[in-house]
Amino acid sequence: DLQSSLLAVILILSSAVVVLAANGCNDDLNSISLVGAGASLPRQVYEDSMWVYYHTMDKSTSCYYSQGSGGGVCRAKGWLPANCTLGCKQDSECTPCYSDCPEWEATGQLAVPEEVDFGATDMVLSDEDYEKNPSLQLLPTMAGAVVPVYNLGGALSEPLVVDRHVLPLIFSGNLTRWNDARLKALQPSHVADELPDEPIEVVVRGDTSGSTSILKSALMAFSDQFKTDQEGVDSARLGGAAWGSFHPTLQTGASSVAGYVLSQEFTFSYLALNEATELQMQMARFYRNESGVAVEASWQSVSVAVIEKSFHWASISDMLGMDGSAAAGREDMRNRVAQSLVDTAHAHSWPISGYTY
Repeated sequence: DLQSSLLAVILILSSAVVVLAANGCNDDLNSISLVGAGASLPRQVYEDSMWVYYHTMDKSTSCYYSQGSGGGVCRAKGWLPANCTLGCKQDSECTPCYSDCPEWEATGQLAVPEEVDFGATDMVLSDEDYEKNPSLQLLPTMAGAVVPVYNLGGALSEPLVVDRHVLPLIFSGNLTRWNDARLKALQPSHVADELPDEPIEVVVRGDTSGSTSILKSALMAFSDQFKTDQEGVDSARLGGAAWGSFHPTLQTGASSVAGYVLSQEFTFSYLALNEATELQMQMARFYRNESGVAVEASWQSVSVAVIEKSFHWASISDMLGMDGSAAAGREDMRNRVAQSLVDTAHAHSWPISGYTY
């Protein structure tokens, strides 16, 4: 469609600049190689753009390894796996980083080269990341949505509806059954009657994930209690010790989450919109209490979120839900091109959106 085509053109032009910069010492400008790794949210656009670039430029090769935002940040920092195991040198949170070795290939995991030209992530970098890596910079390439996905078989005649109140309750283990009155109240009467009397199996990413980071940022904006409960937990993970007796099902990687939800009835999770759409998964709508509108995740509703924020780049502190002065915010705007798109107010915006970098 037009949106995908425009994004592809923008990315191709950006990629050309990056490639030339990365290969500035190469005398043969027709012999170009570009390798990237990281976030799954932009995978399809990156791969399509690289395919076009490959067929446009002679002797050019390019590829993108979708391994999660944690791996993208790891690669951008230049931290490599110690061996064929999860984890990176110097940073235990930088997982997964797959080594180029037969063991990983035998398990079906993508073997990522030890050196890449760029890392891709949906995660906002912390102040500590910038201090330790002064040359590191986020450059936004596109915006996308994270959408709640579920498997109720063919039980519902219309998509499930959630809102800013029930979503944090589900992901904190405080709303545990499909026919809970708080969830039924959001549905049309005939859909409410279709909700089964079954427990909700919550499925979350067990690795560092940009999709998790966007979702968590939204949930913390929706609920002060959820924000308090998540204190001390990595920004790209959900739960940990804060969950107490609540034990969701953990899956590594977006494909594992999708596969599990598709195969297990009564599950509830989250994915990037492009992944959920590609797999024709059941996706929830978001009810806007102030307007009475149930918004669907789409490129249109993400575009409304982008327009609402008007590209006013926020401080990292504000994006992570922490106190920050106006002066600090202005300084970040000069030095960091990053912005939050969650908890937007417009009736037709998707409030769990984010940039990918």
